Formats: sequence, structure tokens, C-alpha cells
Amino acid sequence: MHDHSLTIRLLTPRHLLALVAGIGLCLGLSLRDPVLLALGTTALASLLVSLWQAARLLKSLRVRRRHPSRSFEGERVHVTLEVENDGSIPGALLEIEDHFPPGDVWRVHHLIERPIRRRETVILAYEGECSRRRGLYTLGPVRFVARDDLGLFRRELAIEEMSLLLVYPTAVDLRMVEVLGDGTLAHVGIETLPRAGTSAEFVGLRPWRPGDNPATIHWRSTARTGHFVVKEFHDETVTEVTCFLDLGRIGLTGLGDQTSLEYAIKSTASLARRAIARAHAVQLYAVGTETEHTPLGKGQRHLLMLLDHLALLKPRGEVAFLDEVRRYVPHLTPGGTVILVVSASTVDPQALLPTIAAMRWRRLLPIVVLIDDRAFIKLYEEQEMRHIEAMGLEDLARTFILQGARVHIVTRARSQRQALLQGLEQEVVAHG
Repeated sequence: MHDHSLTIRLLTPRHLLALVAGIGLCLGLSLRDPVLLALGTTALASLLVSLWQAARLLKSLRVRRRHPSRSFEGERVHVTLEVENDGSIPGALLEIEDHFPPGDVWRVHHLIERPIRRRETVILAYEGECSRRRGLYTLGPVRFVARDDLGLFRRELAIEEMSLLLVYPTAVDLRMVEVLGDGTLAHVGIETLPRAGTSAEFVGLRPWRPGDNPATIHWRSTARTGHFVVKEFHDETVTEVTCFLDLGRIGLTGLGDQTSLEYAIKSTASLARRAIARAHAVQLYAVGTETEHTPLGKGQRHLLMLLDHLALLKPRGEVAFLDEVRRYVPHLTPGGTVILVVSASTVDPQALLPTIAAMRWRRLLPIVVLIDDRAFIKLYEEQEMRHIEAMGLEDLARTFILQGARVHIVTRARSQRQALLQGLEQEVVAHG
């Protein structure tokens, strides 16, 4: 069997043509036979022309890749390759391989069977699924394999056509979650608390009261009645939502895409998406060895900024998460909502309770999202002891609820989307 396969590899058209060229030239020269010389010369010329054609074609190829710069985990990205033949040699049977690292199948092959004429651009398209987790990926290089018209020679060339694709964490569409506090920002929002104020929505006229803005006086009615009459408007308010995300190393359990950190980041992304969809203003404090702050903002553009930030976050050593929360809470505007996304076995309830009480005193609505890190593979020895000593999930949730916080528990499931929906849309209720 081995000898048979070796024979097949040796008896290729290229080898046979080289053999004919060698025999023809050698015998033609020794026997002075013009027919053999012509045969040998023709065979040799065919080899050289085929070799030159394959090499020349690769030198004349140009490629450009086009695709969206951002995508979500699990989405399919449409990618196009524009291949141009900048030379005078038409190329046939051209193989093209692109590299798409965000997907499980990250080598994408194409075959151009017809010749590419001079100055012609061929557009190839494919869809790559972002099946790997969030992050910044580099697409490329593009590898070409060219053959001459006779199929005798095969040449390869890698073109450094690189492009970046930022893959966002999954942000599920939450329908049953409200983040509305007492409201802090006037004149914006869809989910509002209507009260008399000075927004653009006119309510009616009323008699002037001390402290009213002179600019609201309705002069026609004032002249008609002889008393000052002012215009009244609805004052629309929107909640400021502040997310604190714990990036501590000890709270990270699991491997690959199935980690407690990925669940925490996806929970934060989903809640931010929900808050912005309801026209609230959102800011993020990602607490690692250093606290990274995404400032307060609203709208889809701000959501993209938050997702840009969340896509690149990594666990950061030892973290004093509660110290950072205590540091920033006094500066938050009363009437807003504070979301704490923490690992269930690393949070210290007794240390957090005074901070929750301080939030309530400042009219801040505290929401605690507990990531059940016990359901993931442990990475460090100290995690085992923490998991043993930590308070149970139900007792931990009850402790925070009794202090006035809303609590959600997100635990591992086969479908991350279902885990997020179930955990974030179902508020924990304290029993007993």
C-alpha cells in the first residue's frame, strides 16, 4: 500500500513532463536528433511557463475585506472579500482561505474556477458565526493558492489583510425588569413620573404662586383677569442607573465561555440595555485593581459605548469592591437606582448591609444581582473554603431583601440566554 501511494505521488503530470524534458534533451543532444531536442525543449518550456504563470499570478493579486466592526456573541457576520487581479495574467482554479477567529470554524475556503481577467474584481462573500465569547478579534490573513493553466505548479501566498471585529457580550432583551427609582433627571425619558413642572408638555393655566418663574406668566390671561396667571407643564423625570461590577479574581470561577465572570458581564449588559431602552441614564463602574468608569449617558450611542467597555473587561486580581461602592455612593444623585453585580460566595453581607442602608437613606433603589459562582469549576484553592463558609443563596437574598434591596439570582444553565432571562426577570421573594 505504501509503495502504491508513493508511485501515485511520483507519477504526477509535472514529474512526467519533467521526465520527458530530461529524456528528450539528453537523447536529442547525444543522438543529435532534432525531433527529440524539440520534444525536450517544448516540455521544458511548458514547465517554465507554468511555473512563471503561477508565481506571476500571486504577485498581481490584491484583496480587501469588508464587514461590520461590531457584533454580538452568537450573531452571524457578513464578510466580503474583494479580490482584484492587478496584472496581465488571468488566474484560474484560485483557492482563497480567510481566517475568522471569532467562530469555531475559523478557516473559510473559496474556489474561483473561472479565470480572473486583468483589472477584474471578484467579490466573495461568507457569513461567520461569532460562536466564541466576547472580545476583540483580528480577522486575517488571507491565504491564496494559485495554479497554472495546466495544473502543474501550486504556489501559496499569505496577504496581511487584517481587520478588527469587536464581539459584544450577549445582552438579552428583558421584558419584566424595571429599574425605576424616584427619578432624577428632568424632561427626558419614556418611563416617566409625571408631576407639575416646566417640561415642554403643557398642562394648563393656574393662578400665580410665590416662587413661580416669571418666564411662565401668561400675559394675555393676566391682562384679561387682572391677576397673574402662569402656564403649567408636566415635569418628566428619568432614573439614573449606576452599575457596579465586581471583577475580583476570587469571584471568577469556570473555564472558557462558561464562567461566572461571563454571566456577570452579560447580566450587566442586559440590565443596561433594558434601562436605556426605557430612556434612563446609565453609568458603569467596573471595579478591578483599578476602577474603570463609563460616565452617565443615555440613548443607543451610549449603549454602544457601554458594550465597547464590557467587551474588553478581564478579571483583575484582589479587589476591594465594597470600599469602591462606599466611595462613590455619596456622590450619586438621590432618586436613582444602584445595581450591584457580585459573586454570591465572595460578597460579605454584613459589610454590605450598611451601604444598602445608606443607599435607602439617600433615596437610592438598591438592586443586588447575585451570580451563583458555586455552579462553576473552581480555579483557586481559597475558593473552596469561601464556598464552604459563605451564606446560602436563599439566606443571603433574604438578608438583602429585609434591608430594602431587590435581589436577583443568576445561576448556570445550558442556555446562557435562558439563565439570564430566568434570573433577571424573576425577583427573589423572601419567605418566612
